[in-house]
Amino acid sequence: MISKYGDTDDGGRIASVSKIYKDNETILLNVNIGDLRQLSKYYPGNNEFRPRTNSVTLYTKNPAEERNSLYLYDDKVSGYGDMPLELLLEKFKKNGT
Repeated sequence: MISKYGDTDDGGRIASVSKIYKDNETILLNVNIGDLRQLSKYYPGNNEFRPRTNSVTLYTKNPAEERNSLYLYDDKVSGYGDMPLELLLEKFKKNGT
């Protein structure tokens, strides 16, 4: 699942679900496009040189259980050497995950 960050009225940033990827339609995932990810809200510090633009949340099992989240800055996964989001998605599709 991909969530996109946007600004809030009080100076924070929060993510909302922008895309959902599933292996098949029988997987139960209790989120919808546009849902706010309440636990994603944060307040950027003065030293933040590039704000979070997206996050990728990885799930396993059915019904889906959250396993990991990756933050993206300038649409790149910092934890994977600034890998572009599109390349990460290609790798998941290629490996069937």
